[in-house]
Amino acid sequence: MSAVEGGRDQRMVCRRRLGAELHWLRLAALAWRREMDTRLRPLGPTHTQFDVLASTSWLGRTDGAPTQQEVADFAVVDRMMTSKIVRTLLARGLIARTPHAARRTPHAGRR
Repeated sequence: MSAVEGGRDQRMVCRRRLGAELHWLRLAALAWRREMDTRLRPLGPTHTQFDVLASTSWLGRTDGAPTQQEVADFAVVDRMMTSKIVRTLLARGLIARTPHAARRTPHAGRR
């Protein structure tokens, strides 16, 4: 066997091992997601709503009330979905919206 063939065989073994590890990681993530869904169901929020709520709480502990964009970035949820979830959480009384100091109305400063 040449060195090239030996290297190729070794790469195949590494790919198979990595594939197996990723498979098990995926199965663990799916099991965790199912468990979260089961435990959240009686409380009402979906998994994504919980992520946004938890992110809001976490960010609020460190720097005060976070912006919606900060929450979206931290939760890794797109802005449109975050906006929809924030409206739902507001309606349920789980969060409160406060004006952000750096935020201005769209027409501020214009005449």
